[in-house]
Amino acid sequence: MNPVELVPPGERGEIRLAGELRAWVVRGVRPGPIVWAWAPRGLSDPSMAQAVGELRDRLHPEELTGAVGLLPDGPPPPIDREAYPWAAPIRAISSGAAAVVLLESMLPGYQAAAHVALDLDDKPSRAIARGLGASYLAPHLVTPPPNRAIVTAPTVVWLDGESERLERAVIDRAGRALRSLLATLGMIDELPIEPPVRVVLKAIADVDAGGAGLVEPVVTPGALVRLGEVAAYLGEPGLYGRRALCAPATGVVLYARSGQLTGGSVVGIGKLKRALPSVMRTHASAKAEPAWIEIGWCERVALPELGVTLKAKIDTGARSSALHVVSMREAGVSPAGRPLLDLEVPAGRGRSRPVRVEVIEHTQVRDSGGHAERRPVIETVLRLGGLERRVRVTLTFRGDMRFPMLVGRTALAPEFRIHPTRRFLLRGSG
Repeated sequence: MNPVELVPPGERGEIRLAGELRAWVVRGVRPGPIVWAWAPRGLSDPSMAQAVGELRDRLHPEELTGAVGLLPDGPPPPIDREAYPWAAPIRAISSGAAAVVLLESMLPGYQAAAHVALDLDDKPSRAIARGLGASYLAPHLVTPPPNRAIVTAPTVVWLDGESERLERAVIDRAGRALRSLLATLGMIDELPIEPPVRVVLKAIADVDAGGAGLVEPVVTPGALVRLGEVAAYLGEPGLYGRRALCAPATGVVLYARSGQLTGGSVVGIGKLKRALPSVMRTHASAKAEPAWIEIGWCERVALPELGVTLKAKIDTGARSSALHVVSMREAGVSPAGRPLLDLEVPAGRGRSRPVRVEVIEHTQVRDSGGHAERRPVIETVLRLGGLERRVRVTLTFRGDMRFPMLVGRTALAPEFRIHPTRRFLLRGSG
């Protein structure tokens, strides 16, 4: 017998499951499915506890078909190969239930985007995830799966926000998701959520800090990030001392981490392949501002890893970008075995700045006059307007050119629209 049957039809009440473990039940006047909503961390995850509590208070038995059981204050979910003192009551709430939804936020310091974790091979669980109106479905990569020998009903984990933080947006999203599931199961008379896009994310690409330091994410959970774009900065406060951490894949930001860290993953990206076009359209339509960014045939650009800002010519006829160097000399090899160069790069107003760079390859480049030159190639961050991308730049002498840098088409984002007769259209350039 499922414990919800301890409450008579058409009533609500509190029941004791075991010891100090209590649950709330709202039972409709008409028989129907049983759904359990469970906030495993309880008051240490106040947004999810509040969402479960508000669902309890806003459900009316006379408008409900079936029954809803609620655990706003834990217990933690059972994990495989772990002793679990609440095994019997959790098996009981799973008995005959149509769905069990665990509502969790990321640990302190991590901010999650709304998505559902589940066993992708379990069709009933996938149906529950769809009923919640989730845009993104993923396997259990961020949180461990509950022990299915104990939680036997179709089970999913709704993930959103950060634990120990009370956020109204997180509360409302979780509440809407639960009501959407009840509507999908025919338990309440509402329309379920139809998300603008629904994507299965089968893997997460981690942006690793690679060391200790102060981490500042520059992407937000739920946003779309492209391969090579800057996802976060690592390093002590300052303009030039920080290192850019770039996205290793194109996808949706599932979580981001900030603050003084000792290392590990700082951004998790749900990888996209075939779903990319539909997700891009969804993100573009959600923008309040136009998707296009207008730039002129020359703009002021920044190379934050090199500590310089300079004027550059935008040249879509050139595939690669090129940077003028005042001087260049060999400086040994990096730990990865790549050549190091000590450069003098232009820093504006006739000044130059010394930097050390790692050469990733050499390439043969033919200029507009037809002359071939073998150039070293480096990778660095290019900031153009509000966008940052990790790009490849060839090093050469451009002292006889009007602009110390040329930005080729591979460094330009799809959002850019270039005006061939106008200059310095980006704010603060010129």
